[in-house]
Amino acid sequence: MARINLLPWRTTLRKERETRFAIHTAIALSITGMLFFGVYYYINVLIEYQKQRNELLNKEIKMAEKKIEEIKEIRKKHESLTKRIEIIHQLQTSRPDIVHLFNDFAKKMPTGVFYKRIVQTEDKIALEGIAQSSARVSSLMRQLDESPFFEKPNLGIIQTTSTAKDGSSKESEFKLTIQQEKSKAEKERLEKEKAEKERAEKAKAAAAAAATPPAAAPGPKK
Repeated sequence: MARINLLPWRTTLRKERETRFAIHTAIALSITGMLFFGVYYYINVLIEYQKQRNELLNKEIKMAEKKIEEIKEIRKKHESLTKRIEIIHQLQTSRPDIVHLFNDFAKKMPTGVFYKRIVQTEDKIALEGIAQSSARVSSLMRQLDESPFFEKPNLGIIQTTSTAKDGSSKESEFKLTIQQEKSKAEKERLEKEKAEKERAEKAKAAAAAAATPPAAAPGPKK
């Protein structure tokens, strides 16, 4: 006798397929979620790592800026000290010149000439005084020009005025400028500074020429 299956096999098969589909979908969603979570976590790790690197770089930059400021302050102090040392050196080298200068002023002053004011600006000296005559002023200028400590006397103003009511006595007020002759030590110092400056400029030009790439050679003509 033939057996007939009366169970709803199509419904059972459909349920089995739906169950398998649901399981497969759940597995796929789980894997997708895990992948998304892994990517998200990895990106967050990279972001945190980059933040830490940025913080470290910012700290290093601040430390470098602080060191740069300290170096600038040190350079300013160094320049200030160098200028002070140069001034002290100039004073030390010019100290004997000042003594010779005033001694020579006294020696070269003719009779009948009186100084009222002496002003020195660097190597330029301005004299103001009174002389009994203009001839004595000329004599003063000649003697200063012959001095080894002075050069280029230049008369600015000479004015003759009467000292008596009857005009019998006169005097000449004068203003003249002279250049102070540089001492041997000062000349050597200036020549040394000039030579060092020229040497530094040549070294700078050589460094610039070495940094410049050579020009390409022209190709053969066709």
